[in-house]
This record gives sequence, structure tokens and C-alpha cells, in this order.
Amino acid sequence: MPGYVDFKERHNAQVEKAASESAIRLKNRYGHQIDTEDKLSAVLTDMSDWVLTLPDDGKGKASHVRAAQRCVGGLLSGTSYYDFKELSSSILLKELMALSYLAINDHEIRKASYPTFTDEQLASLDTVAKQRFIAALYEIRRGRNLNRRGIDDKDDIDLGICAGGAFNDIIEKLSSGIHIDCSMVYVSQQEEANRRLPEIVIDELKKFLLDKMKSSNRLNDVRDLIEQIRQAGTLESIWDQLKPAVTAQFEKELKGFSNDEMWVKDFKDDFINAGVYVASDELNKALLEVEQSNKEIHQSMKLRKG
Repeated sequence: MPGYVDFKERHNAQVEKAASESAIRLKNRYGHQIDTEDKLSAVLTDMSDWVLTLPDDGKGKASHVRAAQRCVGGLLSGTSYYDFKELSSSILLKELMALSYLAINDHEIRKASYPTFTDEQLASLDTVAKQRFIAALYEIRRGRNLNRRGIDDKDDIDLGICAGGAFNDIIEKLSSGIHIDCSMVYVSQQEEANRRLPEIVIDELKKFLLDKMKSSNRLNDVRDLIEQIRQAGTLESIWDQLKPAVTAQFEKELKGFSNDEMWVKDFKDDFINAGVYVASDELNKALLEVEQSNKEIHQSMKLRKG
């Protein structure tokens, strides 16, 4: 999905610090694979070959794929833009692109980050990681063609973002659970949406389970449901019941973002549905809280009956 960002905010000092620290972590993990010119060139060639063979997404002037292909075309032509060096990390933009490409293809690190996920769920995350990387390349090429809500003006001329903004943008796309080494400070409306969605999901999950408790006379009913969610590691089994409340609260809090006509038409379901994959530590914490409340409610019921 598009970034929906104010690109001036990419130069917020906190954003730059978070991006730099994330880039260093990526280099510590994958740097040995690009530590010579030949190795770096090989990874960038692999990345470019993959991008250039992607099928057209049919969006015309606003095509993510076509813009991403033009982005790597500039890289292959030796444009100095990609030689930008981020000062705190001393990492070049083209090095970060290579490191990020290695990161989105690191299935094992995602498997380790989400140990309870099935192969199908991990494959879905792999797909999202690649989509976000393409979105980063698209914004590098056409970032200034987007308004504050991320709507592309569809002009024939690409208006790219500066190299420093590109550096931060790549890290932002790999944060929010895509790669363990990447985290970002949230300052724009899109980034605030990314931050709030999992929090809203957890809040609505607690409400949902507490309502279940109050309507059930059996302690095991809710306990069994909690254990089912814990074993799955996702909210897929109850998502159809949970999603309406999540959507309503999200739209209430982020009116300007969620009322954008293009976003509602093209991206709303995909964005909200990402709430199924809440970070495992946050999910387990919420389930433990609900379990404790479940015990307290039923203990109180027993005392009243006694």
C-alpha cells in the first residue's frame, strides 16, 4: 500500500536516528554478504533482476511495479543518487537497498520471530515483505507525486524524494513486524495508523473475550477459546467477529486517513486485515490478562451463589 506520508517528516531527528540504528542492525546481520564490491554488485543485480521481471500491476502512471523498475534502472545506470551515505551509520543508500533485499528474503528470521505461525502464515508475511519493499522503491521514484494522503497525481514525470528520505523510507517499510532489526518512530498519519492498529486490535480482543465471559456460565468456554488463539498465534479463528469493532474504532480515531476515498476503495481491507497478525508477545500478554479476569469473574459468581 502507498506510504501516505508527509515526506518532510522523513527528516525528523528521531526518524533519522531510528533509521540509522536499524540500518546498522541490518548490516551487522547481513553485512558479510556485501562486504566487497563484487558481493554488493551481485546482490544488487539479483534484486534488480527480480524487480525487472515482476508483472505489471495495471495501475498505469501510478503503477508501483513500473516505478520500482525505473528506480532500479537508475541504480543500474550508476546514478550518483544511490551513493548517498547516511552519516551516523556510514551506510550507502545502495548498500541499504542490498541489505533490505536480503532481509525481505530471509524466511528463517521471520520464522524465528513468529514461532507459532504455520507455513501458510509465514508465506503470507513473506509476500507482504516483498510488497513493502516494492512500495519503498515506488516512493523513492515518485514520492513527490503523492499528496499527504498518498494519492499519486499520475503525472508522466517522476518526482522522486531525496536520498536521505529514501534511506529512512526503506527502513520504515521493513518495520512494523516485517523484520526484527527494523523499527521506526511514528510521526506521520500513515505511521500513526501503523502504530495504532495493533493496539486497537488488542483492546478490541480484550473487550470481545470479556463479553464472552459475562455471557457464559462455564469457565472452560472462554479458557478453551483463549488456548485456541494462543496455539494458533493469530486471531484468524475469531477475526470475522472481531474485525467490525476494530474497523469502527480505527475509523473513529483516524478519520482523515480512513475517510480517504481511494484508500477505502483499494487498501482498507488489506490494511485492517493485517491486524490478524498481532505481535506474539503483545497477544500473549493480552490473553494472560483476560485469563486472570476470567478467573476473577467466575470466582465472584461462585461467591454470590454461595
